[in-house]
Amino acid sequence: MNDYSRQILRLRFWTRTATFALIFTLPATFLAGFITYGTTLEHVVPASIFIVLGGALVVAYIRIRTFPCPRCGHHFGVKHPLGANIRGRKCVYCGLEAYPEL
Repeated sequence: MNDYSRQILRLRFWTRTATFALIFTLPATFLAGFITYGTTLEHVVPASIFIVLGGALVVAYIRIRTFPCPRCGHHFGVKHPLGANIRGRKCVYCGLEAYPEL
């Protein structure tokens, strides 16, 4: 039996990146706006943080959707680009688990 845990680490990294970006985009933007209120960077810093974290979310989402399954080679999470992952944390083609120890 092959060990696919090292290849799945990339998927876990992108999942954690997307989660971090999703959770912290608005709080970080508001905090930056509060800290820079009244300075010359009042509009630049919050917008920059929002763009960077939003961009990280978009890139991570694309990487998750197009992640190739180490076992079968198809896209891990979806069968169709607009389709949903109906198997949760498993490959929709071969059933390889992304988090087998959980």
